[in-house]
Amino acid sequence: MTIHIETTGSGPDLVLLHGWGMHGGVWQPVKSLLAQYFRLHLIDIPGFGYSAEAMSEPYTMHHLVEQMRQKVPDKILLCGWSLGGQIAMQWALQQPEQLARLVLVSVTPKFVNSADWKHGIQQEEFDQFADGIQSNYQPAMTRFLTLQAQGGDDPRETVRELKQHFFQRPAPALPALAAGLALLQNNDLRHDIDMIKVPALIMHGERDRIVPYAAGKWLAEQMNAKLEVQKNASHAPFLSHPQWFADTLIRHLQ
Repeated sequence: MTIHIETTGSGPDLVLLHGWGMHGGVWQPVKSLLAQYFRLHLIDIPGFGYSAEAMSEPYTMHHLVEQMRQKVPDKILLCGWSLGGQIAMQWALQQPEQLARLVLVSVTPKFVNSADWKHGIQQEEFDQFADGIQSNYQPAMTRFLTLQAQGGDDPRETVRELKQHFFQRPAPALPALAAGLALLQNNDLRHDIDMIKVPALIMHGERDRIVPYAAGKWLAEQMNAKLEVQKNASHAPFLSHPQWFADTLIRHLQ
């Protein structure tokens, strides 16, 4: 039931939260760059990677924050990617005194479109993907990894990086994947944003096809946060443009 955290480097404590279906190893391309300036804590979110057995009920963002916040120092810089970014927002709402700064990478307050939100994906598309994961995990996950790279200036290399790091750790169990998808489907943080008082940086790829750039722009405006955009990146800018990602993070957090 232990949460796996890889700690490396020296300096201010920087916690990195990965996205849905992934694990802390996805940060490998920027780990050595950031470890020169920060003490990194790369968490495998409960249910994923080496934290597969740490999954417990209820599988909510509130409970996930409660599990993880006790395993890291009292004052941290917190960076979350995709679903990890939504969890980071919940962390800022729930435990603001623990955070010095917040960084949100390819993050949306609401993943699925609705009548009053058009910066996500269609419900039908989401349902098809969820069904595919349950019925035929391997091809569906491969399609998901490919989608994360589409639109970037070197999608083949980004997909290769994603696959390389993804398969280095145990595949998540279907209950964890389903629970994570339920979070993505149901989370709506739009009405909580004005309660986030932690200084924030938003980082986004302009060619993101999973979380459209418009969502990141909206988030930055609502949070009065600095927005840094990589015009040639898609959903995983730290993989496709690691030097840009590290330089931007270091510049804003130091």
